[in-house]
Amino acid sequence: MISLSTDNQVVTSVFRITPDSSTSLAGVAIDNAGCLWMSSPDNNGSYALFKFDPKTGIAEKVKSVTATKTAVGNMASTVMGKLYYVIKNNNAALGCIDPASGEVSELAVPLNTAGRQINGITCQEKDDVIWFTVRSFEAESEQIRFGVMSYSPESGEFADYLQLTTNLEPPTEAITTDDSGNIWYAAMSGLTLDELDPVSNDIRVYGEPLSQSSMFGGVASGSEGEIWFTDPRVGHGAIGRIDPSTGDIAEYSEGLVNMYPKSIVADRNGAIWFTEKNAHYIGNITAEGIISEIATDIQIEDIGYDEQLISSSDGSLWGVYSNGYLVHYEIVE
Repeated sequence: MISLSTDNQVVTSVFRITPDSSTSLAGVAIDNAGCLWMSSPDNNGSYALFKFDPKTGIAEKVKSVTATKTAVGNMASTVMGKLYYVIKNNNAALGCIDPASGEVSELAVPLNTAGRQINGITCQEKDDVIWFTVRSFEAESEQIRFGVMSYSPESGEFADYLQLTTNLEPPTEAITTDDSGNIWYAAMSGLTLDELDPVSNDIRVYGEPLSQSSMFGGVASGSEGEIWFTDPRVGHGAIGRIDPSTGDIAEYSEGLVNMYPKSIVADRNGAIWFTEKNAHYIGNITAEGIISEIATDIQIEDIGYDEQLISSSDGSLWGVYSNGYLVHYEIVE
């Protein structure tokens, strides 16, 4: 059963950013002037960066980077204004955009291994520090390490919080921070969610919430200290909630349209929103676990899969999609 919200309406605007559907969008972040910046990989291993001004509706390609076997991913914005994005090839790096000057640079991740990969990225606003998921493989010792690393734009220093593992999977995109300064990220298989206390270096692991078919997809921090996540497995999809004070995990699926939720985010009022594989619906979930799917007015049949959903200071949401579209979701209360 599809439950359409009576309290909210969503007005959508769809913008073509890339030249055509053969070029995707992978990440999006908002600068302090309200402009959106997007990362866009291509099939040749190079990538481009786009800038979109909501006031004019104009998108422009800011930079093209020619590289070999380079993939770019999600993005994050800092309080001080710079934007960061992940470069996911085996010579992993962070990309940095200074919107004020337009300067784009790359920061090599200081791991002494050839097989290093990064994927998810977020900003801890309390300290204005960038956090990202990492997997490294040392060929000589055959040691695999997984976890998160941090980068401080203020000091220019990296720190790693990696643990030995036998898992060969790449790192996931799922990462967020909470108000206590803890870092939450999904394990490489997506079957567990780890909570890191960077001060004590203690890690608390939250196991598979429903069954062997469940996994952690996107993850977001709620306004009351709770952690929300998507469980995107087809046929087992759900929106989940973790109470860190008790360790309790609950999942809710009644009301989902196609059982494939992915991106999840909290808006400025603390409301939790998520997207499903079918971009013609966006959903929200209450603290009690009541899911409402809202039919959007998107007319394009195939804008692709959602790659990243973010909230803006005006209360609206923005999402980028795999076929090169940017979507604005205006929440009308």
